[in-house]
Amino acid sequence: YYVQSGALSWIPVIWAIPMSMLVIAILHANNWRDIQSDKEIKIFTIASLLGDKNSLRYYGVLIYGPFIVIAGLILVPFFLFQKMTAMPFTFLITLAALPLAFRVWKKALNRKTPAQPLDFIALDGASAQLNLLFGSLCTLALILQAVIDWVDNPADDIDWSNTLVIVTGDHGCGYLTAGPGIFPDQPLGEVSDTTLALEKIIPSSGRRASWDDLDGDSVIDAGETVY
Repeated sequence: YYVQSGALSWIPVIWAIPMSMLVIAILHANNWRDIQSDKEIKIFTIASLLGDKNSLRYYGVLIYGPFIVIAGLILVPFFLFQKMTAMPFTFLITLAALPLAFRVWKKALNRKTPAQPLDFIALDGASAQLNLLFGSLCTLALILQAVIDWVDNPADDIDWSNTLVIVTGDHGCGYLTAGPGIFPDQPLGEVSDTTLALEKIIPSSGRRASWDDLDGDSVIDAGETVY
């Protein structure tokens, strides 16, 4: 955070608590499974000190706590301490991970009579899957908030009435059309298979353009139609 922002802050430390709890849940699930073998060779972990029943309670805090912490980081500053930096409301998207948390919790509850033989043995792996999903949703929340802040910036005339946000799975979206060969009307010029075939990179700027390059010099000269 310091390298990217050039400043020190407790905000990223506090905001990292929910994901940190799930990392601890992974480690605890591993130690919980090994309580008996650890005791035999005198290895002491939080799980071995807590015992089986309290380890279950502790595990519940670790996998459900992140959702409660995020709700608190959003709502408490908003309603009680408005001078504090509240976590963006976009982080509520992490609630989408709750169904997986329920399934992981069920495996912990049924540890003595598992539905599948490896349910409790691989509880650390299931916890890691929950952590991955939760962390990915946190990242998505930050991206969504960045987009919202960009559109809502009062310093320009951009707002939601003149903005289309397109999310793609690659570096570019290409040409999104209603169907093959169907191109919408464009005020800048004709958009067709012919003009698309004329598109190429302008070496001087690195930008792409579609135009009648009559002399083939890859430069938009006077008299050449730009589409």
